[in-house]
Amino acid sequence: MWAVDKQDPSASGSHTGTLEGDLRALLGQVVALVERPEVRRVILTVVSLTADDEVVAAKDAFWEERFAGAAAIVTRAVERGELLAETDPYELIENLAAPPYFRLLVTRRALDDRLVDRSVELALSRQGVRSTSPPVHFTSPSVDD
Repeated sequence: MWAVDKQDPSASGSHTGTLEGDLRALLGQVVALVERPEVRRVILTVVSLTADDEVVAAKDAFWEERFAGAAAIVTRAVERGELLAETDPYELIENLAAPPYFRLLVTRRALDDRLVDRSVELALSRQGVRSTSPPVHFTSPSVDD
């Protein structure tokens, strides 16, 4: 069930040279992925199966792998001096990814470019970093699902 898409957004190799650019690229890829109807269905189904221990273990392993890959973005930013060494990669990525998943699971509002831009700005501001780049817009398929 977890092999919906072999392309792991966190391991895509997007190295833009800045934390903000890397976060925009990562979140743009995540949004494009969860907008796919088949991925959306899997996510919604798995969320509803939390009483199944096997599903919970698979879900935990999936997210651990995703977070570990995304944490590389934070490691590179620390090495470039964009973030403090004590930055918690999981906290930063949770702050970044929470808005799209909230929209997917709760409000069902559009996962659009503005959401990507605002999510990056908010995640950076939680780390005391001010957004300096102009918004980068990602084209993703529309979903009527």
